[in-house]
Amino acid sequence: MMLIVALLLASLCLWQLAESGSEFFADKALAEQKYARCLEKIELQAASEKHPSTRRNQIWPCWHQQLAVKEYAKNGALLASLTPTNGKERGFYLATLLALSLAGFAVLKQR
Repeated sequence: MMLIVALLLASLCLWQLAESGSEFFADKALAEQKYARCLEKIELQAASEKHPSTRRNQIWPCWHQQLAVKEYAKNGALLASLTPTNGKERGFYLATLLALSLAGFAVLKQR
């Protein structure tokens, strides 16, 4: 019985982790698209102007998007997004770990 509960909790945890991972990659792709669009707009504006503006005016409008992309490119950003953010998720993962431990001990005890 404990093994079934442990497997159920483990599958729910894996489902939650997969959902968090796919959300991370979707947000990362969206940030990269916004940054690319911003750079394209700047290039179009620079090409259409008769008097090119200064370099600073062409770069600074995209700094929010650049910072967002940089956050997703950091080492460990995916791992940080998978860590539980609230007490309910932490408790759920702890309960899963406890159930898996108890199931493992029960299997070892039967041997």
